[in-house]
Order: sequence, then structure tokens, then C-alpha cells
Amino acid sequence: MLWRAELTQREFVTLEELLEGEKMAFRGSGMTLKTRSITLLLSLLAISTAHVCNAQAAVSNAPTFQKGESPYSKAPIVSEIHGLLLIPNGDYVNYGNAKRVEGLEVHDLYVPGGVRCLAKVLEPLFMGRPLTTDLLKTLKEQIVYYYREHDHPVVSVWVPEQEVTDGVLQLVVMEGCVGQIACSGQCWFSSRLYENAISLGPGDAITADTLLTDVSWINRNPFRNVDLVFTPGCDPGTTNIELLVDDRFPVQVYGGADNAGTSSTGSFRWYTGVTWGNAFFLDHILNYQFASTKDLHEFKSHTVHYTAPLPWRHLLILYGGYSSVHPDLENFRSKGHNSTASLRYTIPFGKNYCTVLGEFTLGFDYKNFNNNLDFVSGEVLPLITSSVNLSQFMLGYAIATEDCCRRFSFNLDVYGSPAKMLPKESRSRYEELSRGARVRYAYGLLTTGYTRFLPYCFSFSALGRLQLASGALLPSERFGIGGYDTVRGYEERQFNVDNALVLNAELRTPPFSFFNFFNCCYNDEMFFLVFFDYGLGNLRDRKPPKGLPSVGDKIGKTEYFMSFGPGWRYTICDHLSARLDWGIKLHRSIHGTKARSRFHGGFVLSF
Repeated sequence: MLWRAELTQREFVTLEELLEGEKMAFRGSGMTLKTRSITLLLSLLAISTAHVCNAQAAVSNAPTFQKGESPYSKAPIVSEIHGLLLIPNGDYVNYGNAKRVEGLEVHDLYVPGGVRCLAKVLEPLFMGRPLTTDLLKTLKEQIVYYYREHDHPVVSVWVPEQEVTDGVLQLVVMEGCVGQIACSGQCWFSSRLYENAISLGPGDAITADTLLTDVSWINRNPFRNVDLVFTPGCDPGTTNIELLVDDRFPVQVYGGADNAGTSSTGSFRWYTGVTWGNAFFLDHILNYQFASTKDLHEFKSHTVHYTAPLPWRHLLILYGGYSSVHPDLENFRSKGHNSTASLRYTIPFGKNYCTVLGEFTLGFDYKNFNNNLDFVSGEVLPLITSSVNLSQFMLGYAIATEDCCRRFSFNLDVYGSPAKMLPKESRSRYEELSRGARVRYAYGLLTTGYTRFLPYCFSFSALGRLQLASGALLPSERFGIGGYDTVRGYEERQFNVDNALVLNAELRTPPFSFFNFFNCCYNDEMFFLVFFDYGLGNLRDRKPPKGLPSVGDKIGKTEYFMSFGPGWRYTICDHLSARLDWGIKLHRSIHGTKARSRFHGGFVLSF
């Protein structure tokens, strides 16, 4: 029997369903992992050729049948088939070789996962069965579905003209390959940058994982968003890739204020900065920020953050900071400076476009101090004027996942100094700055967060942080308990400790738009929350060294903090972010003021 054109139809599948709902993350300045949605606008994938008919609609998944229902037509085209031969195109139809086929065989065709894996799916469907139109449809759908499951979504399956009287069916399986790559809509970044970010080249088979990874890497830069569209290629079996770019001017200026300063330099602080999203036209990100208090003479700081994406999809992050302090305190005057330089090398792992994101981080820190302004309960801790260096390595691991019901994150950072590595690192200098501190030390910081999305758009979030140290640490490495970031209701860094446990819980109301009440079209969002904070801190090995006065002996080695209260958050697009929390103490600590509560507020404006 000769099969003719009525069955030489093609079945195509798109990536749209595969990509719907996928998430991606980018790391901005700092160490917080975030996620962004990615929606790929895909047109119907067509592998066009002048010698075959038009494509049919995509097949979304494998067929299902009701119990007791036969999936095959009662009118067999061939009484029995015992072989299935998959070939790359109609020119490979070979009646002589086909007669000797038993089971599933392929000829000059790549099968993801291997032929045996595909045979386990197909052979139970056709071996010893009559060939019907329903069986033919099932075989084609299963092949398409198999390729999709193995990350090869652009594939067509069709029936070439053939003789099947010997019980062997031949199907053409043609994968779509890349034709041309082009981009449109770009204004502030070069088209070559976008096109070079696509790992696939002309003639390569299209794989969903590769394309999604490429797009998510491009979209790490917050100044742009890229989508993909597939269009039919000019040559048979090819598909063009078009990048739809939505970028903006890669410079952002921002400024803000809050009351998150320390008691030594004043709680009020203001800051301003600028971010260049295409630094030196290399697709790098450069950020500079200046911060100060009401009096520029008392405190000012400069920080620089530089992120360089590397060609092999790793990140190199450089950070530098310098601050000077001249506090005017009763019976005490001091001036000094602190400087910091840090290097981070980040290695993302896993599918960075998926709902599970992860990365490893290697780093090195250098810090220099010539002062120590640490205050607890009015007692001034040892102050030094000689310079002290700190050098340490770090190793980090972070993973985050999110779905429609919950969000979870886990981050572990380990810091340590194996020995003296630079001048001005000695036990005597460290003892002057922090009693009991040693040049050789190690500590770890574990951070884990969980958010549960509740009915009616409510949400509950919990955050836990645990720091454990091998011994006494220098002030820059201690964990500061108190303030907006830890336990609200207390002063910022009210108790600086070596070992710490901080737990935060928040219940948030559904977000709503304030301007909607006035029929305005601003994209704003407001919500309220209630919180509970708890902190427990411990100081290690605080014995005064010989010859040093025992200052601050009233400081307890272990103390806890606890508070609750309401909060408010408000944002307008990407231009305004404001917050306000009222922390009410549930435990009056010996550290800090005797106030029963404290407000924590701040805002950021960006353009």
C-alpha cells in the first residue's frame, strides 16, 4: 500500500507552554537574591519548506483515553506492524533496509536521551498492533512530547510517501535549527551585545534550556528586559530568533534618608548615589553612594560597588568603602577613619531561569581601622588610635525557590582568617580594639527566609539569622542587634555580639493602590503589616588584657531583645519607596535608652 499526501502532514510544537510561569533572578548590589518573571512571546514555530504542506497547530501534551476506550480505529490500514524507522527527511526512505527493521530503529538521527529510552515509550504502542490513523496520530504526538520533555521543543513529525506492506512504518523527525539571530527595539545597548549573548548559532538545534539561560543572563541587568520571538527561516528546516528589547537609559540617580544611624554619629542620615548600568560600555554595573548625617563634619562615607559579568557566565564583584568620623561627645572627642575593600567571585548554578536559583561565592575582605566607637549602656569601650588591619576569606552558598504558594531562601556565609597575612595584624593590636580577639578566627552566618502566600492576598513571612563565632571578633565582624534590620523598637546596633540569633515574623495585608481611590492611573502599591522580632546575643572571651583598664565591666555577656508593632510600606513604580515601623519593646534591656518604643522610617527617591 502506498501512502500519499493526505497523511504527509506535519505536527509542530511551540515553547510557549514550556516557558509560561518560569521565573528568573538577578543579583543586584549586596547579597540578596531576587526573582523576576520572564515571559517569552513566541510566535508559531514553523519549519518551512517548499516541498511539504503547511504546519498544523502545536501539540501540548500526550493524548489521554477513557477507561475501556480503544485508542485505535477499528479500520486498520495495515493489519500488523512490527517495526518503526525514524529518519531525518523523506530522502532517506529506503524500502530495502526498512524490511529488516524490528522494533524501533533510527537512521542518521539524533535522539535525546538515547534510542533505548524512546523505544521504551513507543514500542508498547505499535509492536504487533494494526496500524490505524489513531495509532499514527498517537505515535507522532508521543515523539513530539518526548522531544519536548528532553529539552528539544522545536520538532516536526510527518509521514513520507512509503510502502508499508512489510509491517514497517517510517516517520520523518525533523528538528528545527537556528537560522538568523537579530534584535529589535534596542536604544541604549548595542545590538551586538544582545546577539552575542545567545549561545546558539546558525545551524544549531534549538534547545529551550539554552535559550532560557541566555535570556535570563541578559535580563540580570535591571536596565533592560528581553523577550524572544521565533519566526520561519528562509531555508527549509530553519527558524529565526528575534530578540525583542525593551531597555532604558542606563543611568539612575537616587537619594533618600532614614534614622538607621548609630548613636555615635547620630541616628539621622541621608544618602545619595548614582548607578551606571552600562559602565564603560562593557555591560558592567557601577554604583557610587555618599552618605552623611546632619553635620558633614561628624560622619561621611563613600562606597563604590562594581559588578562585571564574565563571558563564561560568572560574576566578578568589587566593593570599596571609606568613612570618616568626628563625633562630638560629652567628655570624649575622637576622629578617625575606616576603609574596606572586598572581592567576590560568584558562580551561579542550576537553571537560573527556573523557580530554583543558586550560586556559590568566593571572596576576600580587607579592612583597616584606626578607631573604635562602640557604646553600650553609656560605657565607652576601649578606644585606640593605632591602625589595625583585618584580612579574611569568605565562602558562600545561596539557594532560593518560589512557586505560587510559597517562597524560600537559604544563605550560608563562612568567614575566617587562618593566620596573619598583612602588617598591623597582631594579637596585641586586636586586643586593644576588641578584648579577647585573635588574628586566627572563623565565624559563620546562616540566613533563611520563608514566605507563605495566604488566601485573599495576605502573606506571612519569617526570617531567621544565626551567627556563631570561634571566639571574640573585631567590631566590624560582630552582629549588631537592634534597629530596623534586626529587632525594631531598639536603637541601631544596640548590642554588638559575637554569637547571635535573630528571628523576625511579619503578617502582611493585601496590597492596594492609593491613587485608585481618586481614579488616577499611577502604578503604586501600599500595604500594612504587624511584626514580632526577637534577638539573642552573646559575647565571647571578654577578659581584659594586661595593662588595659577594665572598661565596660557592667556589660552582660548574654542579653535578649523582643518587640512587636505595626508597619507600613508604600511604593510608586520604581521612583519612590517608603517605610515606617513602630517597634514596642517587650523586654527592657540594660543596653541603650529606657524608651519603651521607637519609630523606624525611611524613604528612597530614584530617577
